[in-house]
Amino acid sequence: MFGEADFHLLANSGDVVVGLNSHDGALLRSEDGGMTWTELGAPRLHDLAISQMDSTVIVGTSEGGPVRSADSGFTFQPIAGAPLLVLLAWSPRGSLPAQPGALAATKTTVAASVGDTIYESIDGGRSFTARIAGIAGH
Repeated sequence: MFGEADFHLLANSGDVVVGLNSHDGALLRSEDGGMTWTELGAPRLHDLAISQMDSTVIVGTSEGGPVRSADSGFTFQPIAGAPLLVLLAWSPRGSLPAQPGALAATKTTVAASVGDTIYESIDGGRSFTARIAGIAGH
């Protein structure tokens, strides 16, 4: 890539870096820590996150809902049944037992409603503890 890019956002997994160019919405990918870049088109993403376990997997948010790429960002497919999202983060820790129905956060706490249970994280989402169970229908 020649010239300059003003990145709207960047995400990385090891030496792999992906970013959205704020000028034209192009998705750019680097396999060498940002030394060289490949332009992958303009998938019209609002946010993106890259898997820390498999850098070929990228998820993004779009006007139509969350999308997923399994080919390093060359193509994206809608994630069936996923709720409409704006912001993403990918973390190998802090998993919940299922997709949360609702999330709330402060500077120190993240709360998630999953099924009939409220989970709480006091470490920025790295781990969750069930706090209230049996609240179905409330």
